[in-house]
Amino acid sequence: MLGAVRDHARARGQGGRPLRALAVAASLAVVVPLLAALFSSARAGAGATALRNADAQAAGRELRLADVRLAPRAQGPALAPPAARLALRPPARAAIVVDARDGSPLFAFHADRRLPIASATKLMTALIARERLPLDRTLPAVSYRAAPAESVLGLAPGERMKVRDLLAATLLQSANDAAATLAVAVAGSQRRFVALMNRRARALGLRHTRFGNPIGLDAPGAGSTARELAQLARAVLRDRFLARVVAMPQAVLASGARRRIVRNRNDLVRRYPWVEGVKTGHTAGAGYVLVSAARGALGQRVVAVVLGAPNERLRDEHSLALLRFALARFQRLAVLDPRRPRAVAAEASARALVAPARALSLVLRRDQRARVVLRVERPLRGPLPRAARVGRFAVLVDGRPVAAVPAVLSRPLASTGTFASLSRRLGSGLTLLVLAAMLTLAVAALRATRPRRAPRPGVDTGR
Repeated sequence: MLGAVRDHARARGQGGRPLRALAVAASLAVVVPLLAALFSSARAGAGATALRNADAQAAGRELRLADVRLAPRAQGPALAPPAARLALRPPARAAIVVDARDGSPLFAFHADRRLPIASATKLMTALIARERLPLDRTLPAVSYRAAPAESVLGLAPGERMKVRDLLAATLLQSANDAAATLAVAVAGSQRRFVALMNRRARALGLRHTRFGNPIGLDAPGAGSTARELAQLARAVLRDRFLARVVAMPQAVLASGARRRIVRNRNDLVRRYPWVEGVKTGHTAGAGYVLVSAARGALGQRVVAVVLGAPNERLRDEHSLALLRFALARFQRLAVLDPRRPRAVAAEASARALVAPARALSLVLRRDQRARVVLRVERPLRGPLPRAARVGRFAVLVDGRPVAAVPAVLSRPLASTGTFASLSRRLGSGLTLLVLAAMLTLAVAALRATRPRRAPRPGVDTGR
């Protein structure tokens, strides 16, 4: 082929100049873009490697206060200052306050000491009745002979009342006759109901809890711990109806022989709108008992238990101190923000900006740590439109997955191009060989089109 080009050039003589110019231009048009693509691909490859390394480091990084933005704190209960921890030693035999979500203790004092729990027993009574009886079923009241100091609703034997009203009387007024009526309706007798209570306690993992009656009167061997009583309260609060009842300052009982109004014996519910129950108790053996719950301005909920306080005032004061202290241990963290995309390496020379599809904030205890991991589920190869889903952001709290948000492109990703694709498919080494071969062909074509100079007429060469 080169010979044909040479012969054609000799035949044209001076007319071969346009052809030579055309060959030079064609050679430059082929070689220069190829060299540019090679250097761009090499530079992008190094950049992509560095970007992947940076991503690998960022993927495992914990989000601390320096890494995330704190949302403004909403108004809520007056929170205990940090020094309050020193004043939390209770005037009681045992106490604890926990995160209602997972039961993590925020403060504990003899929390595993087994003690009488008085009418806090009715939390289990109400839980079992709620699980086994329809709320609108009407039950006949059992005959109940109360001691002078006992709290009762005053039900006449055989008086008919709905389950929902009996539950309200049991939890708010701590009515022993209402609790006994629920127990007999569920199991046929109080004795069989107590067996159900102890089986349910084992199912909840309450290994140190034992019930002797459905009411909470002092009984040999009966009792629980502050830690396990908090766990039982969390189970009660997971039921929406029971959680609503224990947070009421008072309730109107529409069923029964007459209309009744029962008041919550937990004075904190009436005095503080952020307190949400849950049950009081008192006997000679147990002292003063209070299981309380509170919700903070960030939506966090905590449960406190005080066992064996000497009087109601100290029981309530210490419960308030525990609740305030615990609520102050939470903060809201802006974990994901679509306005803050993350740069990740795409194929060849592209760089993609990936952002979460929506914002995500978490309310965490101050001892918890959040970590965000970006997992790309597809090769980032253009063209891809804006908002194309390319993976997901996994959010872990203390190593446990708690949320996942789709990862999308925050701007379009352009195509990588022909030469970049060639470099991606063949690698830099083979691409360089291809470029060298094409350059050699271009130079050979250029030399083939160059005409030989003819000797000038009349010049003696000396040979």
